[in-house]
Amino acid sequence: MGDDPREEAPVSAARPVPRPVPPTPLEAVFREYGDLVFRTAFRVSGSAADAEDVLQTVFLRLASPGKAERLGAEPRGYLQRAAVNGALDLVRTRRSA
Repeated sequence: MGDDPREEAPVSAARPVPRPVPPTPLEAVFREYGDLVFRTAFRVSGSAADAEDVLQTVFLRLASPGKAERLGAEPRGYLQRAAVNGALDLVRTRRSA
């Protein structure tokens, strides 16, 4: 640091580093099973865009208060079935239109 008053102090000295916030139950489920839901929906629908829609739908339904906590200790089966059902609904809707 020289005599130039425009020089700024290092960022670490200016602001404290925020502590990481523990994830909400829904975030934890999404981090662990989001990829599974996407891959399952993609296999059924054959479309990445449709798989993204299914992924959003499944997790939006879980966003209601307390729903993610009620999935239990092993939500894998529920989420996989929800992905299959969501993808089948999209495929059926597209065929009938």
